[in-house]
Amino acid sequence: MSHSTTYIVFKPGHCFNRLIDPAFRASADQLAELVETGSLWDGRLPVSPVEFSVELSGLVTVLWLPVKYSIFYMDAAEQKRVLEFESKLVSSVGAARVFRLDELLLERWELLSGEDWFRSKCSVEDLSKWIVSQDTSIWLELNNSSNENEYQGNDEADRPGLETDQEEEISFAHRLLEDPISAARAVAEWIDQPDVLEKMLIGIADGISSRPSNIAEPLATAVLALPVPRRDSCLLRLAEHPDESIRAAAFRVLTPMRFAYPGEFRKLVASASELLSIGSMDSSPEVRQCIAGCAFGLGQAQPVEGHLLEELKHTTNIGYRILCILALGGANGELSRNYLTDLIETGPPREGAAAVRALAARSDGHAALLSSLEGKCEEVRAAALFALSNIVIDLKERDLQHLMNRSSSSELQSAVESYLGRTEKRM
Repeated sequence: MSHSTTYIVFKPGHCFNRLIDPAFRASADQLAELVETGSLWDGRLPVSPVEFSVELSGLVTVLWLPVKYSIFYMDAAEQKRVLEFESKLVSSVGAARVFRLDELLLERWELLSGEDWFRSKCSVEDLSKWIVSQDTSIWLELNNSSNENEYQGNDEADRPGLETDQEEEISFAHRLLEDPISAARAVAEWIDQPDVLEKMLIGIADGISSRPSNIAEPLATAVLALPVPRRDSCLLRLAEHPDESIRAAAFRVLTPMRFAYPGEFRKLVASASELLSIGSMDSSPEVRQCIAGCAFGLGQAQPVEGHLLEELKHTTNIGYRILCILALGGANGELSRNYLTDLIETGPPREGAAAVRALAARSDGHAALLSSLEGKCEEVRAAALFALSNIVIDLKERDLQHLMNRSSSSELQSAVESYLGRTEKRM
């Protein structure tokens, strides 16, 4: 018995969605709905007329063609059409592994691992090993360079773009884990060969069976040593990795240890908008919760303003709420400005204080900052003084003059002086 021709693409569904023809691509709201409902999406690649059904809510992408697996093998015309589609699919997904299989094989896997296997990191990691142990007449790894139905182990040298020796990668990975000094030295040895360093780092990330379990954050930290634009491309690749811990680390590494000053890592990443957008659509709640800290560290939240506001609607965790509020200092939308202003006026003191600091980082928030300097809530007023001293820039001359004329208190006078010294303004 044969079922539909099916494909497993080792690329998260929300990332594969960006490869779909724009006319068929799911919006952010539609992706969120797919996660909630477990529904499939109908799509098409921009370079192929073949339409397919696709599961976009998992750590891997599953595609179904409206072609029986047996017909694919027996009908020459259908086979030609499918093979042309596969060529376009493989070229679109880059180095991601792609398996073609009879849907019957997928149904067997679902019986073993459950219907939502594609959202489980363990199940995803075990899938390829299980597939290659099955009857070779009902599966094929499409982008395997040998083009044979044999498991190629974990030889990274055979995979596109990864040409470093696996033993060297493992040794490098363990040096990253030893201590910060050892890690820095390990990276420094390869810094003048960024192409080799990048391949080694990606090789470690993709070496699922040999990778130390706690390598994710040391690995992402090492990526920051790469020169631009390699750093951006490597971070984006980590952000789309099948392993949840690797994806989360790509955002955590850009999250400050202390949330005092926004934009600490602003100059490190040119593709901040794309990176944040990828994270906000991740299927993992853990990864999505890393976005607030990353947005604060990058000083940019416009691409994820809606995501942060949505998180604030649902979370009651005070620490996470404060982080989302602070991150909104990198946005510039009216909705977030109004939300922050309302928090100052009616929210709990701690959230109001965070809102003052967020608005101080925005050009549309200076009025709220200045009024908070005269507020009745001591915590909000203290946050406003801190923001004036350390965060706000480009105050209008009339506002600055007004502050100087009324800076009777020593605290306000000190904050104004700090602002003048920090911005090199002289009156």
